[in-house]
Amino acid sequence: MSFDLQKCIVRILQENGKTAGTGFLLNAEGLIATCAHVIWSEGEQRPRPEKVTLVFHATGESRQATVVPDWWRSSQADDIAIVRLDGALPQGAVALPLGSTQGTNEHPFDAFGFPQSNPLD
Repeated sequence: MSFDLQKCIVRILQENGKTAGTGFLLNAEGLIATCAHVIWSEGEQRPRPEKVTLVFHATGESRQATVVPDWWRSSQADDIAIVRLDGALPQGAVALPLGSTQGTNEHPFDAFGFPQSNPLD
């Protein structure tokens, strides 16, 4: 099965428009998983944001998403944040095919992100 994982990726932006980190589209309803530290670091001099701006890697479209407080796990604990896209998914964006990790020991994997050396791709 061939699947373009880049269609599942979003780039989460800081308030200044620079890349903060990566998110992954989880379902057709627009739930996106990222790390809590991508959105807000413990001890910042501002409250945790209620909204984030993200860019869909598949389309380049910039959109807003709402942080889901019930699914926030501090960067000092599990470091998980779930956001919900405001509005419908853009054409070309698809949910990440999720499955079990059972039986995957010693298997290769791909990692995605936006390093400082290439913060857009």
